[in-house]
Amino acid sequence: MLQNTFWASVALETMMSLRRQDLVCIVCFGSYDLAKRLPRRLHCGHTFCQACLKRLNTVINEQVWIPCPQCRQNTPSPRGGAAALDLDLATFLGVKACTSSSSSSWSSGRREGLSQPHFCTTTGVMGLGPHPH
Repeated sequence: MLQNTFWASVALETMMSLRRQDLVCIVCFGSYDLAKRLPRRLHCGHTFCQACLKRLNTVINEQVWIPCPQCRQNTPSPRGGAAALDLDLATFLGVKACTSSSSSSWSSGRREGLSQPHFCTTTGVMGLGPHPH
């Protein structure tokens, strides 16, 4: 019984670390949010925050491309730029769950618009900056 508890604990920790990784942009190491750091998926399948992807536009043969920072595959930039790329839905829903589960834990700093550390109890992700509402 003790051994099963140990392995269940290891499995839970592994799941939590994977989820934590999935909610952070690997370019800027910022937590995704529901405003400027939306998780956007490139054609290669890799996901980065919208703010980072906006800075990566490259012109090749008079066409605008977004090169993947991970695998270097080019994605044609849509007319609306990075904001028009598809959302990574699984990551977006994870961010949304964190936002709704932690919204009741904000102090008076939230009302005053101050930067406050925030912690998602669902995934264990710690972020800095204004609350993502």
